[in-house]
Amino acid sequence: MPRPSARSPSHRQWRLLPVAVAAGLLSMQGLAQARPRAAAGKRIAIVASIGPASSDRSTIRRLVRSGVSMFRLNMAHQDQRSTPVAVAAIRQGAGRRAPILCDLPGGKLRTGLMPRGTEKVTLQQGESFVLRYGERWSEASRRTSATAAWVDYDNPPGVTVGQYARPGGRIWLHQGKVVLEVTRVTDREIQTRVVGGGHLSSRASLALMGQDPAFPELTGDDRQKLAVAVRNGATHIGASMIQRPSQIDAIRHELGRLGARHVRVVAKIETVGALEPTSLDAIVRRADEVMIARGDLGVALAGNTRALHRAERQIATACRRYGKPVMDATGFLSGMRTHGAPSLANLLDIRHARFAVRPDSIMLKGTAINADPVAPVKLLRRALIGKDRTPQIARLAGLLTRTGGQARAGELARQAGVSRGELRRTLHAARRLGMLETRGQLVRLNQAMAQ
Repeated sequence: MPRPSARSPSHRQWRLLPVAVAAGLLSMQGLAQARPRAAAGKRIAIVASIGPASSDRSTIRRLVRSGVSMFRLNMAHQDQRSTPVAVAAIRQGAGRRAPILCDLPGGKLRTGLMPRGTEKVTLQQGESFVLRYGERWSEASRRTSATAAWVDYDNPPGVTVGQYARPGGRIWLHQGKVVLEVTRVTDREIQTRVVGGGHLSSRASLALMGQDPAFPELTGDDRQKLAVAVRNGATHIGASMIQRPSQIDAIRHELGRLGARHVRVVAKIETVGALEPTSLDAIVRRADEVMIARGDLGVALAGNTRALHRAERQIATACRRYGKPVMDATGFLSGMRTHGAPSLANLLDIRHARFAVRPDSIMLKGTAINADPVAPVKLLRRALIGKDRTPQIARLAGLLTRTGGQARAGELARQAGVSRGELRRTLHAARRLGMLETRGQLVRLNQAMAQ
């Protein structure tokens, strides 16, 4: 038998090859290899939320074909009966080894339920609104109305939500869709004035600006949901509203008690407290993976987009320092739900994720509720591949707005300071990313380009 050359692997190396391959597959946790290529050769996986629009196996098959490699279940909307059905659909549509992330509700302030037969109420700007808390309220008083709502808070002993409210402070309901200003705090109520009106539904999230209310290491609801997730074969557990590393330890302890130490823990960073450098480093080291929960984190940062982008980069840097995968989640392509096509803000979010955050995966929530759950996956995949033309599209949209879509291609190219060929490529990118549906004047430009 000839001696192996320096360029060819030895017999021992060939024997070790399956081990190396297996280690690589385990580190990927079953994610498909066909990922969109991002900057510097990095491939980004796509995670899809499963909900009413995508809970059947045929839709799940279409999601897989479009590029989805992991599925997420929001356990806040799942119970012992619905979880097995959703997991069975995923297994039938994506295969028995498809990774499933079960997202625990976590310690979060929420409003109470609506009266039977009522889906939502409208809060008008300038009106008074009362938030009730504590155990002394009757069941009927805990129902949400246009004038009052009960605050559901799984509080540690001796702690009340009223301790975190101050006159003049702001409270965001439903991730800022309704904004309240505190006027008075008693031992049973937080009296407020509506400064940003909107619709309020059952179990809406509640955030006190600048405050991080304390929560137990593991809430009773999370303990029950965790058992349901493990029983139905979850591969990943999303630990929501993480404030300190001991909360991850509590989840790991519970997983051990359930005989599921193999399940990976994904720490969701969505509170200001978790961004403290010492806390963030300890949380990242304890977790198997990290999720940047942009929705709640953006609320915690009072809607400051620049602060949110800084926080995303800070979290991603910490993850790379300790070799932990990072997932960027929430808000991507949200405009497709109402308009059927992305907004420029949506494209800028993807651009920032792709080139500044450089995550290992991006999670889409629109796949759970959009009329066409597959469309955002296809668009995200296209946006992650090839040259980034978001700035050119933004300039083109501005020119088309100013000219009313009447200018010919040559004139638009001159005003944009680019060649006609570059303008044509930008138009193609805008069409490829679905921008034609949101800007009818691009259709006019398309006709001009053909002349």
